[in-house]
Amino acid sequence: MAAAPLIYSKRFLRRIPARVISFAENDEVPHCDFIIDKALDATETVYSFLTYILKNNLKKCDILLLRKILDNSQSIMGIKKFCEENNYYFLVRPVLASPVLELAGNWDVFYKSTSQRFKKRARYNRNKLKKLGNYSIEEVRDPLLVAQIMKEIIAVDTLSWKAEKGIGISSNSDTRQFFLQLPQSLSLTKGVSVRVLRLEEKILAYEYHIIDGDTVYALRAGFDGNAGKYAPGAVLDFHVVQELFQQKEIKFYNMCGSKDDYKRHWTSRTQDHFDIIIFNKTFSGCLLAILEKIIIPVCKKMNGRL
Repeated sequence: MAAAPLIYSKRFLRRIPARVISFAENDEVPHCDFIIDKALDATETVYSFLTYILKNNLKKCDILLLRKILDNSQSIMGIKKFCEENNYYFLVRPVLASPVLELAGNWDVFYKSTSQRFKKRARYNRNKLKKLGNYSIEEVRDPLLVAQIMKEIIAVDTLSWKAEKGIGISSNSDTRQFFLQLPQSLSLTKGVSVRVLRLEEKILAYEYHIIDGDTVYALRAGFDGNAGKYAPGAVLDFHVVQELFQQKEIKFYNMCGSKDDYKRHWTSRTQDHFDIIIFNKTFSGCLLAILEKIIIPVCKKMNGRL
């Protein structure tokens, strides 16, 4: 069995009106791909999908935008094969290099392998937070309890630096609804885990994760900006990684996003993601292909020289 979770939309790209077919995803999704049973040949399956979408429906879209495909995805081979054999222009762009921590061995061995500077900073953060009082870590997985605790998290998020920049969970209704409804939407093999750091009864920091098989994805994290100098987010992050090492069924911790400084302290390994654009043989598709593959690269090169 195979499925292509795609949506159709009309938008402007480079100020050019375009009909776009893309994955059913948003900026919160860690990565995307075609859903293909392991018994099937992924290359040939993707080739068949693209044949149906582009060759048999030429007037339905101008570009096929496939965001955040993992670098080791077998779908990439199917995309390249289809485009090269059928003379379709396509573009592959690196977009993310998400830090990934392999949870091999045990916590004590891993912690001993970290630098003295890392250990010193971790102790300093914990001792500094303890000056405010005793803190506790709480994990919630039940969808109903997640919905309840999300009300507190949204309140904390309004006090974060992300809210100030308009990128927090509390910044708009669509983002709030996504995180509120996600626990009820996942399958039995996937789930949401929310961890919070409390001082007394008040939440100072949170982390919102998705568990998928042997991998945990860190979708969002935040902390109360009023307590920022006490590093509640860093303290919670330390406890999260320590707990994940103790869960034998979890093998990888994907920190998502980019290579932020605090993530690089945990691991140097990254997982690359690519955006792939396939340009259909329509007027807008060809015009966008010329812009993206020829004109814009030449302009950037000339600008660099100047």
